Amino acid sequence: MFDNCHLVTAESPFHKVILTGMSAIPDDLNIILISRNEPPPVYARLKANRQMGLIGWNELRFTQKESRAIISFRAPEIRSKETIDRLHKITDGWGALSSSRMV
Repeated sequence: MFDNCHLVTAESPFHKVILTGMSAIPDDLNIILISRNEPPPVYARLKANRQMGLIGWNELRFTQKESRAIISFRAPEIRSKETIDRLHKITDGWGALSSSRMV
């Protein structure tokens, strides 16, 4: 897994190294690239051949129901529907915020 790929320029040799490495790994392994941006053009062939998939923000964010379930599990002392709804609204369904930002 490679995180913060949005910090790597599209022209960086990193992407060619990743592509070369992908051709050498077994079919039952996956490479995960995490980025805040769309993949650079060097990955276009993989996308076109459905060898690369994208998981976007809407697929990752929690629904209100999921947020309620997670908050109830992780912070059972928070019972107020209004508080849980407010936390969901503040985080916009994103579960990776620190607890200090949620309070």
